Formats: sequence, C-alpha cells, structure tokens
Amino acid sequence: MSPESGPARTRRARAAIRRTAARISRDTSGVTLIEMLVAIVTGLIVTGAAFTILEFSLSQTARIADRTSANQRGRIAMEKLQLELHSSCVTILVNPIQKESTSTDLIFLSKTAPAAEPFFTSMTMHEVYLSEKTLYDAVFYSIGGTESTKWKFAAKPNATTVLLTGVSAPSSGPMFEYLRYTGTSLTTLLPSPKLTEPEAKLAAKVNIRLLVSPESGSTKGPVGDRQIEMTSSAVMRLTPATEVGQQEPCE
Repeated sequence: MSPESGPARTRRARAAIRRTAARISRDTSGVTLIEMLVAIVTGLIVTGAAFTILEFSLSQTARIADRTSANQRGRIAMEKLQLELHSSCVTILVNPIQKESTSTDLIFLSKTAPAAEPFFTSMTMHEVYLSEKTLYDAVFYSIGGTESTKWKFAAKPNATTVLLTGVSAPSSGPMFEYLRYTGTSLTTLLPSPKLTEPEAKLAAKVNIRLLVSPESGSTKGPVGDRQIEMTSSAVMRLTPATEVGQQEPCE
C-alpha cells in the first residue's frame, strides 16, 4: 500500500475535527433566553412572598407588643387612681368630690390615717387632670381648717406627679363621668362645664375612661389594635346624698 499523500491526510484530519465538534455540540445542553427570564421571574415571586410573610410577622409582633405595653401602663396608673379615690370618703362634713371638677379634671379629697386616730387632723386634695396627652396628679396638703370649718388648701400644689403619658380622652363620652342618685337609680351629673358645689355634694360615683397609647407612641389602626380603652369606677356612697344637713361618709 502506498503511503497517503499529505493533502489527503489533512482532509481526513479536518473531517474528524468537524465530526468531533458536531458530537460535542449535540451533547452540551444550553439555557435559552426565555428559560432564563422564567427563572428570574420565579425567583422574584418567591423572594417577594418571603418578604411579605416576614413583614406581616414583624407587624403582628409589634402590634401585640404595643397592646401589652398600653395595657400594663394603663393598669398601673388606673390602680393608683383607684386607690386614691377609694380613700376619698374621709369625713362626715366634707364631700369627697369637689366643685369645679370637669370631664377632664377630677378634684377630690383623699386621706388615710392609722386606725387608732379617731379623726383626721389634716387632709389631702388631689387634682387629676389631662394636659397634652399626659395625665397629672397634683397634690395639695391642707394648711388649716377642720372637719366642721372645711379644710383650707394652698393655691399651688405641693407636688405634681405624672400618672400616665400617651393618654387621651375617649373618642365618645367623657373621661371623668359623675353620677348621682335619682330615686334608687344612678344618673349622670352634667357639669356645665364644671360641677357646682351642690352638684359635687350629690356625686355618688365616678366613672373613669382612658384611651391609652403604648410606650412607643404608635396609634396605628383602630382603638383596640394598639391603643387600649380602659375603664374603671369608684363608688362614693351607697345611698342618695341628703339635700340638707351633714353627709355621712360613703353611706
């Protein structure tokens, strides 16, 4: 057999290279542009859904934390106010609720003393009022007077403490509501705009309603979502007040 010439070998080598390249091209799988776009869109949808779930979870966690904060803060302030009001029926000749009380300004007398003390030698007047979403408790100590001559107090408070911040009057109804007996039923006293002395004398019960915000100050959503409306009451007497003569304390 005669040896193969150079040009023939070259043609055969080129043909082999072409066959190998064709086989490699057939065996290698690629990604089309449409497939790439579908993959990208699918990834974006999954990522968006994950972030939506995460955002919802964080929002729910924050909402529950705010409700808990508002509830705790409101209960502490309400309990302190209740304790002071429950010590307001202090003497026979003095009315617990004082004149000039309004729907956002509660003025009352309160006092505690050792059981061995037969009568009070001093008295404390509280003025609980709302100012710029803060509930204050101004305390006035008596500077004279007795049970029979009426206690006298300084014009300025001896001390003022913050009961609660982030608080406001309820959306409907008064923050402080005063009730009197009409027959055997309790009806609302309507200060215009302040209780007069005869009206204050008849006050038998005080209803308290506070709209409390969380410590974060968030007011998102309706009442009950993050803000809490808290209610309480204090009974001053169990029988109607007499129109004339002396009053028994908390009859």
